[in-house]
Amino acid sequence: MWCRGCGITEETQDHVLEECTGIHTNENYKVTKEEIFTDNEEQNAKAAEKIIHIIKRIESAVPNSVQPGYPGTHNQTN
Repeated sequence: MWCRGCGITEETQDHVLEECTGIHTNENYKVTKEEIFTDNEEQNAKAAEKIIHIIKRIESAVPNSVQPGYPGTHNQTN
């Protein structure tokens, strides 16, 4: 599945959370594994906020008429 943020590489968790230049236009919203897998509630909350931001960036990058992960193909609507 091609990355919905950049369309250049495979969409993996690491790519979406830390590497994608289409999603991460600055370093502030990158999410590391350490931020996710911690017992620190404050760090978990910050990571969750960053993930919400990433999801919104992905959703805004992909038009509703295009299937996620398959550039140029269209969903059929009834």
